[in-house]
Amino acid sequence: MRREVEMQSRERGPLRAATDRGFIQFARAAIVGFFSDRCTTLGASIAFYSAFSLAPTLLVVLAVMGWFLGKDAAKEGSSIR
Repeated sequence: MRREVEMQSRERGPLRAATDRGFIQFARAAIVGFFSDRCTTLGASIAFYSAFSLAPTLLVVLAVMGWFLGKDAAKEGSSIR
């Protein structure tokens, strides 16, 4: 097996063979780390809580806008001119 690897290294160049092996190890470690850190679950929970926090945030923004601009401006939805 070692002889086969050496032959491949000679054919493609030693730097190329080492780079390919290093990239595969790096990619595998990145994928394993991604799933072991539960990144998919954490990303889904961030998206879920962000979606449900938009409605209360919009209510607060409208209340503040009504307080600063007056009730008529908040009801009409007009901007400052």
